[in-house]
Amino acid sequence: MSEILKLEPEAIWRNFHLLNQVPRPSGHLEKIQQFLLNWAKEHHIESRLDNAGNVLMYKAASPGMEDRKVVTLQGHMDMVPQKTPDSQHNFETDPIETWIDGDWVRARNTTLGADDGMAVATIMAIFEDDSLCHGPLEAFITADEETTMYGVDHMEDGLLKGDILLNLDNETHGELMVGSAGGVNLTAELEFQTVAPEAGDKAVRIVLHGLRGGHSGLEINEGRANANKNLARVVADAIANFEARLAEWKGGNMRNAIPREAEAVLTLPAENVAALKEAVETEWQRDLVDEYGVIEPNLKIEVKEEAMPTSLVPEEIQDNLVDALLACHNGVLRFIPHLPSIVETSSNLAIVEIVDGRAFFKVLVRSSARSLLLHGRHEGDDRRRLPRLATLAGKRDRDAHGTGLQRPLRRRPEGTSGACRIGVFGDFEPLPRHGRRIVRPHAPITSHAQRALLHSFGGEILAPRARNTSSHA
Repeated sequence: MSEILKLEPEAIWRNFHLLNQVPRPSGHLEKIQQFLLNWAKEHHIESRLDNAGNVLMYKAASPGMEDRKVVTLQGHMDMVPQKTPDSQHNFETDPIETWIDGDWVRARNTTLGADDGMAVATIMAIFEDDSLCHGPLEAFITADEETTMYGVDHMEDGLLKGDILLNLDNETHGELMVGSAGGVNLTAELEFQTVAPEAGDKAVRIVLHGLRGGHSGLEINEGRANANKNLARVVADAIANFEARLAEWKGGNMRNAIPREAEAVLTLPAENVAALKEAVETEWQRDLVDEYGVIEPNLKIEVKEEAMPTSLVPEEIQDNLVDALLACHNGVLRFIPHLPSIVETSSNLAIVEIVDGRAFFKVLVRSSARSLLLHGRHEGDDRRRLPRLATLAGKRDRDAHGTGLQRPLRRRPEGTSGACRIGVFGDFEPLPRHGRRIVRPHAPITSHAQRALLHSFGGEILAPRARNTSSHA
């Protein structure tokens, strides 16, 4: 029996355990959708699947509470599928294995799926409990929040009647969500004719691993190492000083995750292999630890023997690709001028794949300023810089999608009180200043219904997961 079944509140942990038996990575939601519909049917709860893949549930009010406002409980069903390099877990078929580590519930060598499985488990616990007294309830469980916001952006009109929406995709009690950054995927691709390796050369695989990774909207301000960016530095050195040639590259697998590992296959003259290994495992390891050691205590870069590849990237294209990776901005680009501790614009060099005559880059750009994200009016705007880099590298660029941004907080007007008023579905309720924290994350919030309006604010301005600091991730 799973250890988490002994935890309280029992109903939430029991339902979270059930969810973790069902694969639900973003983009592969058929199993979890059917599970939720079957669960609702077993509990005699009205439910439906809309055209965007969202699951909706409806529960009538308790007797005598039919005149209360309709409350909509909202979370998302998909999870980020990340695992350790040695894990054999298949996110499309295998359940998540949980264990208890002191005060924390963790997953064995994978992401846990608490984002946003705990929200869905909470919704299930509320809907199955007939002892609760409540007004009319709706559940809105959205699809593919972690990747494209597809469920929210394509939700059917007229299916929700709620007067009050409770978004459960947050982690800190007492925080008020009043805005967010938007995001745009920038994808660049190039197809090319490969060339044969030089006779007598040897092949090596350079592997950079052990990094912390993290969410590019929550931890981008912490200065964590990006495996693709730092491997580009090492590969450029190998090309310049050890006559190396690039055969393959693989780094990162999720657009919203800071890549924690990357590897490249190189060929080079046999007499240079030992010197390259020494430079990488001694000099580069030392330099990277000097730069990142405090925040990346497990950083490791290694050179391993590799079978000779059958093809290489042509030299001119190789140089252009590496130069583009070096020039591509990664990390915080700009802070909000009137709230200088909060990130306004950033980019994450998320995925790099070079193999078999094809190069593929994906970068996630975030900003809470529409002019920077969408219109390219800032001279340092990544939305303009990245396509130019792609063009210089000989690649074609294409935008994938953009997620809606919420306007950032403004300065409190002179003479206003420290009370905060938040609008949900157009209604405004005063919330006391004392004991509240105002949050504007550097990541899109889940529901268009959360277009919260800030009239005046007081107290701390903090970011989720940036504990004991006032800087936003």
